[in-house]
Amino acid sequence: MTASGGTGDTAHAQVSYPATVTSVVDGDTLHAQMASDGQDVTVRIIGIDTPETRKPGTPIECGGKEASSAMTDLAQGHAMNLVTDPTQDLVDRYGRSLFYVDRTDGLDLGLEMIRRGWTKAYVYNQDFARLPAYLQAESDANADQVGVWGGCEGDFHHSGDDDLRDRRDSANAFVRR
Repeated sequence: MTASGGTGDTAHAQVSYPATVTSVVDGDTLHAQMASDGQDVTVRIIGIDTPETRKPGTPIECGGKEASSAMTDLAQGHAMNLVTDPTQDLVDRYGRSLFYVDRTDGLDLGLEMIRRGWTKAYVYNQDFARLPAYLQAESDANADQVGVWGGCEGDFHHSGDDDLRDRRDSANAFVRR
């Protein structure tokens, strides 16, 4: 099995692959170069979901640019360990490899993004190993009103188009009264 997987099976042991982040796509997706063979891998970080910035047909969502910027600051050019989770698929439906991303200094990028309020814990199909820590960090970020929790009322998928629609609906409701 290569780091990019391909099977979609969840029956595997936890494995760590040394890599270097070469670019950040957005707050929960990045490109990494594998140390073993130089292969470029698109990584979707396990357990987090950030506001959209590049999803076709979706406007940039509240906090999306900030989430992407935070991930860039945390990851760009850093040596990492890409870590699988036996409870999760190796590859998602878009062909991205699924990993936790830990800097070599021990910083879990998913957890740090949650702490900063730029992402929330995200479960796809079944719980993942780091979920309890991620949920606690999410609760703390919400209580502290950091990132999207404070700036976007905690709505991780709210866009400027949504704001316009909400104001229009509110005005129409007011006029009808």
